[in-house]
Amino acid sequence: MKKVDTIQTVVPVLKVNNRAQNLAFYEDVLGLKILQEENAFIDLGGHGERTVLLTLEESPSMRTRQVRGDSKLVRLVFKVANPQEIEVLLAKGVSYQTLFRGQNGWAFSAISPEGHEVLLHSETSLEDLEPVEAVPSFDNLLTVFLGVTVLKLDQVIIRTPEPDHSQAFYQSLFGDQLPVSFLWGQGEDLQADNSLTWDLAGFDIQVDKGALLAELKVDLMNQGLAVFLDKKERLLAFEDSNRLSLSIRR
Repeated sequence: MKKVDTIQTVVPVLKVNNRAQNLAFYEDVLGLKILQEENAFIDLGGHGERTVLLTLEESPSMRTRQVRGDSKLVRLVFKVANPQEIEVLLAKGVSYQTLFRGQNGWAFSAISPEGHEVLLHSETSLEDLEPVEAVPSFDNLLTVFLGVTVLKLDQVIIRTPEPDHSQAFYQSLFGDQLPVSFLWGQGEDLQADNSLTWDLAGFDIQVDKGALLAELKVDLMNQGLAVFLDKKERLLAFEDSNRLSLSIRR
């Protein structure tokens, strides 16, 4: 298969139930900022740049429901450029699940209103993180703090009954450019339609303007996938075997 080798940004899209509760979590606990709101969609990112890191799609209970059993999304990981900003969040008393210490500073994981784990850290490698049981005192080292300034998507862990197949498919399509890994799991909704549950719905992927999406469409269709490509060949959309939506734009 022809690889997509010109990726610029990768944005996870999460379907959520309560808009206010989720915004309170991502803004107040994780320090993110609303970059844009349009109808049901909210784009979130850091306070120091306009790069979208995460999109929330509000979907009320009349159309979507809670996941039955394990969810597709296991963990979202964001790497923060300034480790002092993580300590400021902790000093403000944010509610976290697990506290970690690394070579560069503190890290913590927190659970979203939909039950998904999100980890904030500033390490070169996640292996440098050690859990901390005793709660220390944290210092507010910044005189002005509106939220996390600069951060990036570091890892997305997805649960699936076919992890090897999923990893091989993403590797063949994107190489090492997508920070996505797969874990084995069983559950009623692990391959459910992405519009059905409050879970990871898919990814919006921005590629270079020279990307040949028409050629990619042919490759994907040869694998038996249903693929949409708009007339101007600027948007290609399809679903993987886990019913996650992948929208590739140039």
